[in-house]
Amino acid sequence: MPSKPISIVFADLLHTGHGCRTVPYSAAVVAAYAKQQLGPKVDLKIFKHPQSFSLWLQKGEPLHLACFSHFIWNGALAYAFAERIKARYPHCVTLFGGPNYPLDSAHQQQFWEAHPALDFHIIRDGEQPLVSLFHALEKHGFDIRRLKHHGELIENTHYAWEGQMLRGPETDPIMDLNRIPSPYLTGLLDPFLKEPLFPVIQTARGCPFACTYCQEGRDYFNRVRRYDFQRVKEELNYVAQRSVAPHFMLADTNFGMYRQDLPVAEEIARLKRDRGWPRMFHVTGKNKKERVLETTRLIQEANAGEETTVFLSAAVQSASPDVLRLIKRDNVSSDAMVGIAQAGKAMGANAFSELILALPGDSQEAHFQSVMELIDLDVNVMRAHQFIMLPGAEASTNESRQRFGLLTKYRVMPSTIHPYRLFDETFHAPEVDEICVGGLNMRFDDYLACRALDLTVEIFFNHSVFYELFAFMRRLEIPISSFIRQVHHRARNDQGPLQGVYTGFIKENRELFDSREQLAAFLDRSGTMERYQKGELGNNEQLMYRAVAIFQHMDEMHRIVGETVTELLRKRGADAPWQPEYLQELIAFSLLRKKRLLSVDKSWQARFHYDFPALLACRFEEDPSEHRLEDGLLLRFYHDSEQKILINQRKELYGTAPQGLGEILAGEAPVNDFYRKVVRHRAAGESSTQ
Repeated sequence: MPSKPISIVFADLLHTGHGCRTVPYSAAVVAAYAKQQLGPKVDLKIFKHPQSFSLWLQKGEPLHLACFSHFIWNGALAYAFAERIKARYPHCVTLFGGPNYPLDSAHQQQFWEAHPALDFHIIRDGEQPLVSLFHALEKHGFDIRRLKHHGELIENTHYAWEGQMLRGPETDPIMDLNRIPSPYLTGLLDPFLKEPLFPVIQTARGCPFACTYCQEGRDYFNRVRRYDFQRVKEELNYVAQRSVAPHFMLADTNFGMYRQDLPVAEEIARLKRDRGWPRMFHVTGKNKKERVLETTRLIQEANAGEETTVFLSAAVQSASPDVLRLIKRDNVSSDAMVGIAQAGKAMGANAFSELILALPGDSQEAHFQSVMELIDLDVNVMRAHQFIMLPGAEASTNESRQRFGLLTKYRVMPSTIHPYRLFDETFHAPEVDEICVGGLNMRFDDYLACRALDLTVEIFFNHSVFYELFAFMRRLEIPISSFIRQVHHRARNDQGPLQGVYTGFIKENRELFDSREQLAAFLDRSGTMERYQKGELGNNEQLMYRAVAIFQHMDEMHRIVGETVTELLRKRGADAPWQPEYLQELIAFSLLRKKRLLSVDKSWQARFHYDFPALLACRFEEDPSEHRLEDGLLLRFYHDSEQKILINQRKELYGTAPQGLGEILAGEAPVNDFYRKVVRHRAAGESSTQ
């Protein structure tokens, strides 16, 4: 064993251009514990960016143990580095730790066959197993072959040797989390707080629910363990004083559901009042409605000149009782979650409702019904996610696949094609998603039909893009789901430009592969990587095509919406003669605020017979007939100086190609921030300029 300190690097690598831009929190927590336990025996370094890691490796400094975080968004990148490190330094120990590791033995065997340059994989929490592995290596003089030849078993650690898998004993987690030093208070994360990376803070580990699609659904994670409030408070203040990022991410699975979360929420609210930080916060509690709402209220009401955007997530996953039973989620109250979202919206929070398409037992009919039920429950966003087969989740085991007849296909994860360079070699390391596209009750064509509906919801419903119309329909007791059904039919079958949006979307959803080997062969073809880099392949199609519709086809969207609401109003029968007139002017008003959103120098003016500025101020909650003006008023629609700066910055950063438009909408600024301002025009006369 070397006489000098053992050099250990912790690499929580992030693909260049990928959206998961957080500080390397998970790696730093393990590093903090290792430093506490091993002291002067070790010299630790932490890396986040592949480029900086490459530059350090190029220096040829001693490296004895390379530890990589192993998540679904960086597993291929981590292995690409581990493989090259192993080739250059055969005696360096390569180690993975994280949830992206199979549960069943058959898939574990396949994993080790595909990763011959990897020495060990820690399962479950990594702090104590890493220390145990260090001591085992120390005992064998850091000779990997000698340790493996002796069949040394290390807690919660797997490895392969001469074609066999060895699994260490599965031990309980650290119950007193306060034994683990804070990676913030020890200064390990200081360099990363100076970058625009979101800080991550955790107040508790574990989740009491057993959802089969989630990597925390196993018994090991069902015991909730908690850090002391004083430590969390110190971390929050430490980060608030040093981070250049406007927000932070809370790593708790169910924040807001426990009484211990209330003092944390009070501290976040105090920081917001005193420092104006954070500007965004996400509450994820699934049960305990009253407590979650109290947590939300504390943060939402804290105001330091600008509002904190609070997101309340109702991750229902499906409205089908059969699906919920099959995924072991029937112990989560869907009614409570939706009630949380509804009440949160009433207090000004952003209410999210989420589904997962193609879960076990799902069908086209069940998905459509789930979407419509949630839309009518008055949330701001109804988002349907794809069912990614996470290796560490029960649903990914062979038993579950066979039981539910799961049909899966493979794709390149968006934004993971980027050239990297290490030891004079340029390489790519695209991440591959395995997604479920069918089952016993869902064919692939059914899946595509559901994806098309999900796109309609993204374009015409999410983020309340037509909330003015929704308020009018609710006043007339027209279900929003009826509107979405008809809009979906019109948009898909109309001969206008939106049909091309759906055609392109479905085409990209078909660009899937039946096996990893088939995808790998495609990636090996000459020119394929360049096509991904240019955005011809591998986009986040739902985000991109939504953005194309909003930024390029807003006129067409309003035409379809106007025709749909007019038809619904005709079938219902107008109660008063002003209603058709109001609807016509409302469509015109909405379009002038939202068309050509990226053209910051374009402004319009038009005359209306309803006081739309007053209706805007009350979010269209008041009776429009009480705001009718016989002589009308002239309104001006324009982008103010702050909006112009924001929009121009986004255009410069991402460009206006289709994939760039998607990134503009994926940023921190919601599309609502791009809508033109409206003021009463003082000029006389009637005009409308373009």
